[in-house]
Amino acid sequence: MTEYVSANFTRFGYTADDLTSGRVNFFRDVIHKDDQTRVMTRLHDAIGSGLIDDGTDFRIIRRDGAVRWAE
Repeated sequence: MTEYVSANFTRFGYTADDLTSGRVNFFRDVIHKDDQTRVMTRLHDAIGSGLIDDGTDFRIIRRDGAVRWAE
């Protein structure tokens, strides 16, 4: 369950309540489906190693359906 949502998230047309209520799942609904596996792998690797990840580029799907790149 999501407990904190950055104010930047609203730039993509979503509200904090979208995530905290569970209506929107960031990894399933917001990260572009072609990037989900890569993003999840990088996240799991960073958590497992205890090292801070240097970031990865991925696409975000805005609420209006537009696609934007993020890091």
